Amino acid sequence: MSMQINSELTNFPTSNKQIELIESIEYVHGLQLTTEELLKLKSVNAFVKRYFESQNLHYSQVLSVSNDLIICKAFVGHEQVSECAESTFNKARVKAAILAIQEYNIDILKLWLSHHKEDLQNYLNV
Repeated sequence: MSMQINSELTNFPTSNKQIELIESIEYVHGLQLTTEELLKLKSVNAFVKRYFESQNLHYSQVLSVSNDLIICKAFVGHEQVSECAESTFNKARVKAAILAIQEYNIDILKLWLSHHKEDLQNYLNV
């Protein structure tokens, strides 16, 4: 049995576009997301992005590399709300997302974490 790679995952010039596509697979369609629909998302980055969308806010991340560390800055609208420096892209993105949402709604973050602790640990390989 051979494994085939979805060509949609490799037809982008930047890894940022690949990440967006992978995370969009978990996208929940609809104008209003219920809390239950948000809590079903296994990716913390998808969860945080969809949470802010449900609040009519734009969430984004900007990645850079400095001194062998990955730096992830998270923005809500045009305002920077968090920044993390880590040894891997995954860890930097996850920490920036968690810091961003905890300032807005720590209760929903705690609820999401209670449902997906194992998924998050697997994603971070810890």
